[in-house]
Amino acid sequence: MIKPTWNVGITTKLVWILLFFSLIPLSVQVYSLFQTAEVLKKEVGVQYQDVAEVIVEKIYLYLAERSFDAQILSRVLIASDAELWGKSVSPSHELVQVLNAYVQATGMYALVQVVDLDGNLLAVNDHDAEGLFLQTDGLYRKNYRSTSWFSALQQARERGLFTESPLQKNMSQGVFVESPMIDRDVQALFPQESGLTIGISVPLYAHGRAVGYGSLRMKFSKIEPFFQEGYQDLKKSGFPQAELTLQDGQGLTLMEYAPAVHGTEEVTHDLENVIFKVNLAELGIDAAESALQGQSGHARNFHPGKQMNQVIGYSAMSGLGGLLGLHWSVLIHVPEDEAFSHVRSLMDKTLLEMLVGLLVVVPIGIFMGRKVVSRLKPVWEVAEKASKGDFTHRVSVNTQDELGQMGLALNYLLDELSRMLLQTRNVAHSLSQSSVQLSSVGHQVVQASQSQVHQATQVAAAIEEMSATADDMARHTQALASTATGVNDSAVRGGDIVVSSIHGMESVSKRIQESASRIQNLGQRSKDIGDIIGVIEDIAEQTNLLALNAAIEAARAGDQGRGFAVVADEVRKLAERTGKATKEIATVIESVQAGTHEAVRSMEAGTEEAHTGMALAREAGSRLTEIVQGVQRVVDMIQHFAESTKQQSAVSVQISSSIQQVAQLSQENEGHIQGVATATKQFAALADDLQASLSRFSLKK
Repeated sequence: MIKPTWNVGITTKLVWILLFFSLIPLSVQVYSLFQTAEVLKKEVGVQYQDVAEVIVEKIYLYLAERSFDAQILSRVLIASDAELWGKSVSPSHELVQVLNAYVQATGMYALVQVVDLDGNLLAVNDHDAEGLFLQTDGLYRKNYRSTSWFSALQQARERGLFTESPLQKNMSQGVFVESPMIDRDVQALFPQESGLTIGISVPLYAHGRAVGYGSLRMKFSKIEPFFQEGYQDLKKSGFPQAELTLQDGQGLTLMEYAPAVHGTEEVTHDLENVIFKVNLAELGIDAAESALQGQSGHARNFHPGKQMNQVIGYSAMSGLGGLLGLHWSVLIHVPEDEAFSHVRSLMDKTLLEMLVGLLVVVPIGIFMGRKVVSRLKPVWEVAEKASKGDFTHRVSVNTQDELGQMGLALNYLLDELSRMLLQTRNVAHSLSQSSVQLSSVGHQVVQASQSQVHQATQVAAAIEEMSATADDMARHTQALASTATGVNDSAVRGGDIVVSSIHGMESVSKRIQESASRIQNLGQRSKDIGDIIGVIEDIAEQTNLLALNAAIEAARAGDQGRGFAVVADEVRKLAERTGKATKEIATVIESVQAGTHEAVRSMEAGTEEAHTGMALAREAGSRLTEIVQGVQRVVDMIQHFAESTKQQSAVSVQISSSIQQVAQLSQENEGHIQGVATATKQFAALADDLQASLSRFSLKK
């Protein structure tokens, strides 16, 4: 039996199987988790982009409202004093008072300046939004022709953009919004502040034509709350390290709001290191470059200045609403570790849950494995006992599932094996007994054959002596041959009858041969014995025939043949004993095969033919009696005696030959029967071995 090289229990195998099949969906879940994480990371970038777009929209709406205010103001100014243009304006002029009232009413502007087409200042407010006086006299000596806002409006007018009032089309058309800058006028008038200013400039119309320009100088701090609000939204979302940047059309930083870096949520203006100094696009940040190209989106970039990876959402303002000069963009920077912290936390939590679920499979597999093993244990215990030859145990089946069906199948197998082994044991016992009986009968047949050989030898010796005597008698009776002629006719008739007797006996022989042929149809185990019995029967028939012939010749010989008749009678008795032994063997064979019955019937038919032969023999005897009477009448006729002597001599030779054949056949019969006896002993030994092999099995009755 081949021993297994990997001795692993069912429980361990079941645990490994459960782990394997758990890993398949788990792998799919892990893959989906990482895909989801990538989507969530993109959503983070989209969230930052949304915040940037909201800030951009707020700035745009705020500046659009301011530009609308500027155009409305320009109409009010022109309508209030159509004779203003071309005249000098004093601080007490009505236009200055209007500007003061406007500044105080809106509270959004530091200065509101009105210039003519040559850049000369016509009017400016001399009070701030709180009503405090501003020393603006020195401003009237300035010319604003070189300012960016004047140059932009002048170029627009020269290109024919101001041929009619924009109020008739779009309130935002023709408005120029400057990028934040340090306004020296504002810085001089408000020394406590940084001077960062956003300029909103518009053309002034009179009678459908531009006659001057107005510039509203708004403090940059007015749009800073938009960034603070955006930061608060990001902070609430779990991104306190977020940084918000405003850059102009050239990529210069206009504002950097980084409370986590500066340690305060107030807006700081680092004019020495950041404002108008840092250019993110030149640092290689792709998101800043995309924003300069007027795009909106999100990206993951490495910030070389801060040496960290950042997630950046950005949005551009260029092209919105037709506001001239408005090419700003807003960027939201968040360190990648913080930006993806909740994604990583979700992944860690999910992976931990998956790991816990995977670990739970182990005790479940152990429990299930032990449950299965506990139900399989009775099955393999019964199978193990059966493998050792104990077939008396059965599996107790209480369920109808696969394990229950396995137990039932094993029980059925053991029942069938027990039944087959019991039958085999009984057959082996019967074979052993039959072999013993057959061996005993064979021994008896051997003894009978030996006796037959001995008797045949004695008969042969007697016949030889009789033959010698007959020869002597023949030499002395040659002269009397003519005397026996008269007896010839009777002898001829007797000879014919004897021939008929011989034919009858031959018919008997044929019947007996048919019986031998039928006996040959017995089973394989009795074939050799049947052949031998046929030989013995042939010998008995020949012996009987010879005995009859000898008796006939002895009767013909008269008193001189009496001794020979005695010997022939002994031979006949010996043949009868041989036939008797043959019948005993046939009786044993009848228990082995049913074909023996038909052989018996054939033997009966042979017996009937033998009776017929006997009747013919009687008639032959009657005829021979007549011959004897004739011989007695011519007793003095030596011819008859001589003829009888010759016949006696010939018959003696035949009988001697027949007896020798009987002896030879008896010897051959003895050898065959000894072979049968040897085979029978071997067969008995095999039957004993089979019984010994079957005895090691314990069978359930």
